Amino acid sequence: PARARAPARAPARAPARTDLSLDDLIQLLKNDPDISKDGKTRSTYITDSKRVFRLGSCNSIIQCMREPKTLLKNIIEGKKKNGDSYAIKSIKQTLQMLTFICDNYLGEFLSPQEIKSIKKPFTEAFDEYKYISGEEDQTRSERFVPTFDDFLSAVAEEYGYEGREFLLVACYSVLTCRDDYTQMTIIDNPAHDSKNTNHLLIHNDQYTFILNKYKTRKHYDVITFHLSKTIDEHQRLEQLIRNWIGKNNLTSGDFLFVIKGPLSKVASAINKKLGYKDMGGTNMYRHMRVSQRFPDTTFQERKELAKSMGHTLMTQKKYLNEMTVNGTAVSKD
Repeated sequence: PARARAPARAPARAPARTDLSLDDLIQLLKNDPDISKDGKTRSTYITDSKRVFRLGSCNSIIQCMREPKTLLKNIIEGKKKNGDSYAIKSIKQTLQMLTFICDNYLGEFLSPQEIKSIKKPFTEAFDEYKYISGEEDQTRSERFVPTFDDFLSAVAEEYGYEGREFLLVACYSVLTCRDDYTQMTIIDNPAHDSKNTNHLLIHNDQYTFILNKYKTRKHYDVITFHLSKTIDEHQRLEQLIRNWIGKNNLTSGDFLFVIKGPLSKVASAINKKLGYKDMGGTNMYRHMRVSQRFPDTTFQERKELAKSMGHTLMTQKKYLNEMTVNGTAVSKD
């Protein structure tokens, strides 16, 4: 006689989640239909989540948020990876993200009373930093583009310090040209300057950018930009370049950045990834440079900045007008 079959086993149930890891939280944020469709808020929340997990040494978000005073202290007093403090607005945005998590994702794990208790200190801190941020805006023209310091921090958190993206933005933070790093050739002797392409000259331990070819070249001379041994920002860039060359085994005659097409496409992709979708590519960095240097500069310093950027003082002023009047408008300089 045929043997009776054993009853089929019920499929094993996946264990219910009891908390949210960083990966869990990022997936929720990526797929949440209620977050602003412009992409900037979603990207900001994801970046802020990574920051919270790093500053709070969190294994999971609820575990960290159950001790709000400790987490708040870590967020407010926390440092970027380069040792700098976070801007007031960055702290405010992070606190806003935490209140959003309380409102939208904790109901699966905690009672309404527990959520209310956890959320209260973050809401109070957010209100405080929102007020402080508003006071800052009254004392200066409101910026519609980030500072390079904040932007570099965001790039580092998204891509790391050793990749092409961070080096590219770091180059623009020091010498804010247009798309002129595209096919920039490394040379080790001034005699190898072709006079018709752009170069990074590394000679006698001096790093020099030479721009022979750029959009407004017929109106200006060759732009020769030395990285100073006495300016920290320049020395940080020099070390980044040195590391990049060593990591990629680059030598004289090689391109600093090996990529098909203009680097502005890479810059645009970085900007979009970080939530700046309608700001273009390298053009956004030119606006950032002008906004960061004004208004605490002399007329001579403004002239020198305009010369290094290959545009006129009137174009420089136009950048400022667009930022303070038109918000995210960006001229096609």
